[in-house]
Amino acid sequence: MRLIHIKTARHILNRYYQKHGNARASVSFLQQATGLTRGSVASATEDLVAWGYFTRVMGSGKRPSEYHPNFSVLQSPDTTSVLPSQDDTKSSVLQPQDEIVLGSQDAKSGSVLQPQEQTHLLVSAS
Repeated sequence: MRLIHIKTARHILNRYYQKHGNARASVSFLQQATGLTRGSVASATEDLVAWGYFTRVMGSGKRPSEYHPNFSVLQSPDTTSVLPSQDDTKSSVLQPQDEIVLGSQDAKSGSVLQPQEQTHLLVSAS
């Protein structure tokens, strides 16, 4: 997955309404929100649909497209079937770091946030 896909998916998900079970976003909105060209947005949404992250009902006229997130992709034990190849992700996705971030010498122990075990996902990823 490349940065254009992540940016596009993020803005689609920001417009998700659980009450309706979808997100509505036009190409023009996504273009303005992401700063990408119209062609890049169209390509990214096509890829996200093809990879199974969303299903889409195309809008027409002034009606934006409806995107239905596929939350089961997050629960799938084998997500490699819907993800692009590893070579596509190396250049644009940050890899996890195992290094510990050192606190400032001026920071007091109470002022440094500790890691949280809480998640804000709507659906469990495990």
